[in-house]
Amino acid sequence: MLFDGPNVGNQTIPEFIISRGRYQRNMKVKYLFKAIVLFAVLSNSNLYAQTEDKLVVGFGYSQGSSTDAIFDWDTYDYSFKSFRVHINYLLFQSRKWNYEMSIEPSYYRTTFSELEGDTGPYSYADINEFALNVGFVAKWRIGGFVHVYGILSSGPEYLDYNTGRQKAGFAMSNIAGVGFTLNWEKFILDFRSGLRHVSNAGSKKPNRGYNSGFTGLVVLFKTRPNNKTAETATSGSTAD
Repeated sequence: MLFDGPNVGNQTIPEFIISRGRYQRNMKVKYLFKAIVLFAVLSNSNLYAQTEDKLVVGFGYSQGSSTDAIFDWDTYDYSFKSFRVHINYLLFQSRKWNYEMSIEPSYYRTTFSELEGDTGPYSYADINEFALNVGFVAKWRIGGFVHVYGILSSGPEYLDYNTGRQKAGFAMSNIAGVGFTLNWEKFILDFRSGLRHVSNAGSKKPNRGYNSGFTGLVVLFKTRPNNKTAETATSGSTAD
C-alpha cells in the first residue's frame, strides 16, 4: 500500500483525502459566511435605496416620429426632438406601488412634411412647440433598485406654425407611456417609451392632429427624503 491511514471495511483511506475533505468543508463554511455578510450588506443597501423622496426634479430628452413602428403614415412625416424639465411629486404609496404626480414643461423642435394631394409635392415646415404636461404615474417597486411604471399626461401647448394638418396656436399635448427606473442614493435614471398625440379639440381648423411614437431618457435628482423606507411605509399598509 502506498498510503497508511484509517480503514473503512477492507479499504484504506489516504490521509491526504481526509485532509482535503476537511479543507473543502472549511472553505464551504467560509464561503457561506461571506455570502451571508454580502447579503446583509446588499439588503441594507436596498433598504436605503428604497427610501422614497417626496419630490424629485430633473431633465429629460426624447425623440419621436410618426414613422415609428406603431405609426406609418403615408401622407406626412412628423419628427421631433424634445427637451423637458421633470418634476415628480409622491402622492401616496401602498405595499408595492408608488403613485406620483408628474409636471413636465417641454420644448419640441419639430420637422413636418406632407404630401400635397396624391401626387403633388411635399410641403415642409419647422415648428416650435411649447407644452406643459401634467400627469399621473403608477410605479411598481420590483425591488430597491428597479421600478417599472406607466404614465398618462395631458396639457396645453403652443405651436408657432400652420400646416395642412394643424392650426398654429393653442393645442393639447397628450402622452401615454411606459418605462422603468434605476434608483441610486442621490439620483434616478428613467428610461421611457410611449405615444404622443397633438390636437386642439376642434377649437380651430384644420385639426387633423399629429401622432407619434417616442423614446426618451430622464435624469432625476432626489431633493427631500421622506424619512421612511418603502419597507417601513408598507408595514402598516395592507393595500397592494
